[in-house]
Amino acid sequence: MPVAEWNPVYLSAAVAWSLAGAVLDWRTRRVPNLLTVSGVVFGACLHLLTGGWRGLASATLAALIAMALFGVFFLAGGMGGGDVKLMAAVAAMAGMSNLLSLLLATALLGGVLAIVFAWAHRRLTQTLTRLFRLWCQASGFSVSEVLPHEPLYLPYGVAIAAGASFTFLSVVLVR
Repeated sequence: MPVAEWNPVYLSAAVAWSLAGAVLDWRTRRVPNLLTVSGVVFGACLHLLTGGWRGLASATLAALIAMALFGVFFLAGGMGGGDVKLMAAVAAMAGMSNLLSLLLATALLGGVLAIVFAWAHRRLTQTLTRLFRLWCQASGFSVSEVLPHEPLYLPYGVAIAAGASFTFLSVVLVR
């Protein structure tokens, strides 16, 4: 009999994997392929074993959607490839029924983390000004060129772990 998608085992695995990714991202500023690829495989196998082919489809679709959405930020230069792959691995474990909550929580907590990170590095005003100028340029408004800067790297694995943890708590406490 297939296990319900909200099963806390799925989100527990997602939280554990994302915490490992967060620690590695924070310490080394990299999320290794071994962690991300094995996470996708583990998520797919977990769903296959507990939910059969539908479970496998859920894990695969969740990973592909997460990779596509976060891949946009990678292509724009705002996120590293390891972060995108970590998000795909965590989504594969969480499954489709938890994906929307996972994506929203991760994006919102990532935004908060980015603001705190920029403020802690005394670059909040510069970051917000640059963001506004980029938005104006993307919208077709004429603005002076965006000033060159040294990039401020945000270990987004931390936001992914926060999003997975928030999703786990919200699902477990609600059900």
